[in-house]
Amino acid sequence: MKRLIAVAALAAAVSTTPLWAQTEMPMGEALSMLETSVKRELNSIGLGDVDVMLLTLSQLAEIQGTISESSISETDKRRQIMAAVQR
Repeated sequence: MKRLIAVAALAAAVSTTPLWAQTEMPMGEALSMLETSVKRELNSIGLGDVDVMLLTLSQLAEIQGTISESSISETDKRRQIMAAVQR
């Protein structure tokens, strides 16, 4: 019986906390992490002079997607990243 009450209390506590508050980081922190990741990649391919703060979220996401893509060559990655930066 005590175990049932403890489980019920835990379930009630969890259900009253919004799901987004349990699992997500603040948007600003996520954006900062994305910018840092993209900046590191741009530096590694010789595009360190690009100011990631001037890129749109769409550009950052496109670059991050290209970085993550394992089925394309490094030359093609660089070309796609350069195209995303120039948009």
